Amino acid sequence: MNKNKTNIPHEISREIKKLLIEKSRTDDGKRRREINKKVKALKKRLDRISGGVSISDHAMLRYMERFMGIDVELIRSSMMTLVKNVYMGDGKYKLGEDVYAIIKGGNVVTFIDEDVQYKSK
Repeated sequence: MNKNKTNIPHEISREIKKLLIEKSRTDDGKRRREINKKVKALKKRLDRISGGVSISDHAMLRYMERFMGIDVELIRSSMMTLVKNVYMGDGKYKLGEDVYAIIKGGNVVTFIDEDVQYKSK
């Protein structure tokens, strides 16, 4: 990564993006877990560099959409295709290897892998 301090957050964000793209393209559960660990470590590093300022998920999503060119509606459509094939009410649904959707009130509230313990509320 570039040592210029002003570019470090950007470089970390780019690395996170690359890892998340790789994760979305692999069906290997072990590799997905490795990527999750790397992303978590990079996010912690980014938080330390940020000096206490945090970024909401909404702001991050809009940034990715508007400035990184990520088509969130295409992602939403892809996710919906997976979910609509299994949806039968609220609960936890397996969508693929290590991929589960959690649905509450007819809304997908999160996606988890098999390593995450989900407790219905």
